[in-house]
Amino acid sequence: MILKLFRKNINKLHTMNSLEGLGGSLMGIYIPIYLKTIGYSWEQVFIYFIIQNTALLFASFVVAYLVRIFSLRRVLLIRFPVLFIFLILLFFIETKNISIYLLALVDGLQSGMFWLPMHILFSRFIS
Repeated sequence: MILKLFRKNINKLHTMNSLEGLGGSLMGIYIPIYLKTIGYSWEQVFIYFIIQNTALLFASFVVAYLVRIFSLRRVLLIRFPVLFIFLILLFFIETKNISIYLLALVDGLQSGMFWLPMHILFSRFIS
């Protein structure tokens, strides 16, 4: 019974991780191309990724605090509105003159809200 529940939950985590990896890989390829085609320089695109990864680092500490207040699953659920905001900002970056650096901050935050809880959940199910 416990082994069946373990397999069911670990399969859900693997599926979610695979989908996130696929989507993240596609976005990692197409976001720089999109930013370059709408007029940003390569330096600005590289700075975008530096800010995004720095925001991911600092978001991990914020997410660790949020996990203590809420649960892991709730933090994963809170991530989806942040991801939606990121996608809306990305969609309107050209027409509404949205800062590329704001986009990088929101992207780092939503990434941190996924990866930290996902790693904690994997470690709980494995050990």
